[in-house]
Amino acid sequence: MADNRPQFDVQAVRLSIFSKGNYNLIKNQLVRILLDADFFLSDRRYLDYDSETKYHQYVLDVEKHYEME
Repeated sequence: MADNRPQFDVQAVRLSIFSKGNYNLIKNQLVRILLDADFFLSDRRYLDYDSETKYHQYVLDVEKHYEME
């Protein structure tokens, strides 16, 4: 008899960083905090610069895997 119940639950979220200046400091702080808390970073990338608002946009795609009992 096969057990088809899931063994893990994966929760995912996208974090967006908007900055008028250098976004690297906040990005690096967030990455360290997330990795220390056992989160998995599935993607991180610079998206765009909006010349109208003067904001840079950087995104972090984050996942957390939970073992089901």
